[in-house]
Amino acid sequence: MWLIILGVGLMLIGLILCNSLLFNYIIVLENFNILILLFALSLNSGCRMVFICVMSLFVIEVSLMLIVVGNNIKSGCIRVPFGL
Repeated sequence: MWLIILGVGLMLIGLILCNSLLFNYIIVLENFNILILLFALSLNSGCRMVFICVMSLFVIEVSLMLIVVGNNIKSGCIRVPFGL
């Protein structure tokens, strides 16, 4: 139960720190995926497929983060969000 509370806390902190940048929205989405993963792992039944799906979403989100950071570096404007 405490894992679910921790996941919700991470998601709320991400929402509070979120600005209008795409990078921050991806961070909030990652916190939501962590919440789903913690919930699936706390059930201990049939969570293998959920774990695989959430980890594949994590790979996609990390790729999007790298694309956004790369575009910011290329345009000469690197803004690190406060949420990091």
